[in-house]
Amino acid sequence: MNADGGGRRRLTENAVWDYPRSWSADGRRLLIETVPPGVRNIAIALLDVESGGMRYLTDGRFNDGDPAWSPDGGRIAFSSDRDGNREIYVMDAGGGRVRRLTDHPAWDGHPYWSPDGSRILFESNRGPGQTFEVLTMLANGRRLRRLTDNGMDDKHPSWSPDGASVIFESHRDGRMGLFLVRADGNGERNLTPGLARAQHPSW
Repeated sequence: MNADGGGRRRLTENAVWDYPRSWSADGRRLLIETVPPGVRNIAIALLDVESGGMRYLTDGRFNDGDPAWSPDGGRIAFSSDRDGNREIYVMDAGGGRVRRLTDHPAWDGHPYWSPDGSRILFESNRGPGQTFEVLTMLANGRRLRRLTDNGMDDKHPSWSPDGASVIFESHRDGRMGLFLVRADGNGERNLTPGLARAQHPSW
């Protein structure tokens, strides 16, 4: 639909659910999660918004999700359980050359590219007591950096437009709030101290 709520148009009509994830930079294509016919696992598909044509980038042999376009449109970061544990992967925009970026016993998911495409932000339950924390790494999987480490659930991170900061939600003091931290993990501050609940931030 249009930004004003008008012009609504149905894009998919499947017997299963389709979940929108990430727009291409030109707004013509949409990465979605869906379930291919005859399988039970979640796959990643590319939807042409104008024609409605859909092409599977993964085949549903594994649960693949959280697809995110790189800023240049050439790569897609995603999460998958194809190696027996939820990890972060990257593939070419056409679905080829899949490469694993994380290798940890914890659950790693929801990758987000930095605005310049050099780093990937994600959440992982590798915190104390399997709490979720926010981490970054280079786009090749190296130089892993933990931005939060507090024993609380820190989730749904989002880059600032200049890539200098990260906003995320955290459950602290019995309520959900929004926090901001610099991309180097320093300078964390609470953005919603007076609100009873705030979550799912996005720049």
